[in-house]
Amino acid sequence: MFSRSWTFLFSAGLGLTVSIPRNEGPTAKTHDATYVGFTDTTYNVDIWAGIPYAKPPLGSLRLQPPEKYPAKGTIAAQTYGNRCFEIGTGVAPGGPVGSNSEDCLVLNIYTPAKCEGGKRSLHPSPPWPVMFYAHGGGFNQGSGNDYMAQSMVNHSVELKSPVVVVTINYRLSFFGFSAGTDAIANNALNLGLLDQRFAMKWVHDNIAAFGGDPEKVTIFGQSAGATSVGLQMTAYNGAHQDLFRAAILESGSPADTLPTPPPTWPTYQQAWDLVVEGIGCNGTSNVFKCVQGADTALLWAAINAVAAKAPLPSSIWPWQPVVDGKFVADFPSKLTAAGKFTKVPMIMGFTTDEVTYVIPTVFNISTDAFIVGLAQVVLPFIPLSVFEEIALLDPLSEFPDQGVGGTEWKRTTEIASDIFERCPGREWIRNVTQYSHTWKYRFNAIIPPDLAKAPWEKIVHASEIPYVWGPSTKPSINEPLDLALSRQVQKGWISFASFLDPNTLGDLSPGVGWPPYQDNSQNVMVFQKPDGSGEQGNGAPGTPVGQGLHVEHDFDDRPVCDYYAANDAAFVH
Repeated sequence: MFSRSWTFLFSAGLGLTVSIPRNEGPTAKTHDATYVGFTDTTYNVDIWAGIPYAKPPLGSLRLQPPEKYPAKGTIAAQTYGNRCFEIGTGVAPGGPVGSNSEDCLVLNIYTPAKCEGGKRSLHPSPPWPVMFYAHGGGFNQGSGNDYMAQSMVNHSVELKSPVVVVTINYRLSFFGFSAGTDAIANNALNLGLLDQRFAMKWVHDNIAAFGGDPEKVTIFGQSAGATSVGLQMTAYNGAHQDLFRAAILESGSPADTLPTPPPTWPTYQQAWDLVVEGIGCNGTSNVFKCVQGADTALLWAAINAVAAKAPLPSSIWPWQPVVDGKFVADFPSKLTAAGKFTKVPMIMGFTTDEVTYVIPTVFNISTDAFIVGLAQVVLPFIPLSVFEEIALLDPLSEFPDQGVGGTEWKRTTEIASDIFERCPGREWIRNVTQYSHTWKYRFNAIIPPDLAKAPWEKIVHASEIPYVWGPSTKPSINEPLDLALSRQVQKGWISFASFLDPNTLGDLSPGVGWPPYQDNSQNVMVFQKPDGSGEQGNGAPGTPVGQGLHVEHDFDDRPVCDYYAANDAAFVH
């Protein structure tokens, strides 16, 4: 759920433009309109890009729930749409495809172009399962445009189990996650989550026209996208609206230790007030209407100014999901513990090192006092005694010195990973496992040097993304071992989306099946290359040469995560 999306995490992706070999022409006719897409001839994948799924949230629709787009006639879907405004970017183009705009509520659809007998069919029998993706970026960055699904769709055809992939944009930062008294009074909470839900309903109503099966939708996401998936599971106390039948959460869950507080939380109210002041709406007779009518460039400058001086660190900008009593009825951890969520099969997992990019190596971390003090700065709402106990349960002896940031830098990153990701994730999967079949993984492949920002980050948050999406998503993997691992990961995801079991299409690696996660066994699939370049669960370097995919006991089955579960009231989630 951290702030860095794929293109922001890996510097090679910045400023990228995408050129796709294409033929024009595939059409899909829904109840309301006919959409004309194009074909990526390299992968034999049909693409419909930039399809509006809701009215542009402009003017009186700014900071309001999404409304139905009045689609009619023939609509060209051959150009990727605008990106929603992202923290740290301007009004000028801010990413690989498309520019920043409030007019950004669009989705992209990828389907097989040639299947049976090499012929195109938009009405396959049976229709294809659908994979619906929510991007990450800390609810403040990112775009569905960053994730090109041609490789995954092409691979699904090779596996004789074709899938449709949908990627979406949803409103971010102030536009999508404002809070405070004015937002409460004007029905403006959790708008980004409502956008996601609206896009899911659009897919349910229209995907059959593109060959997809609306009854076989898997929602998946990474980081904030994974948190979003979990929040869609707990939405409205888990009221099932037949919008999805399975879920995949990559490096995130709503139980993560980032605030999911009531919308009146002082930090969030302060952020609203500062933006209002920055655009000169403070003191007006109707502050909310003033904000709705503010000039976009002026408003965006004020939002970025607040983000730069956020009362929380930049990885936790003050625009996040909140407990609104409706969509997010209560703390997500409480909802899952009470069984108030949509009970569907689920895959979830994490990278070995997760938050190594969060802790600066310029610190010379060598004492427990420094670790605890740093933790209190980042998470000031958690009692000091909790951090002190967690530090005791994550002793220095378990985590090797990485040669940067002081002798206890690696230990500090592991404590942060436990608090932010792994222990909340274990709590989440244990709750879901009481009701549904679940599988867990640890992604353990160091990304190629040309994709990494720093060698000491190792198997950092988002490392699995190029392997899930394959070489069609840039920056991409190209080496044989990386491509082989990518196909193994994709096979598991495609099998799960198609059959609700990652094993149905066969072992992901010869002789290696993926057993379900259960309380009494806690099996975890380790995705790694067989060259010995992975890491042990505690980040110690090296794995046995020749050992690729294998199953291990959950590394998160440790006293520190037991303590976390027993004291979850201390964590605002």
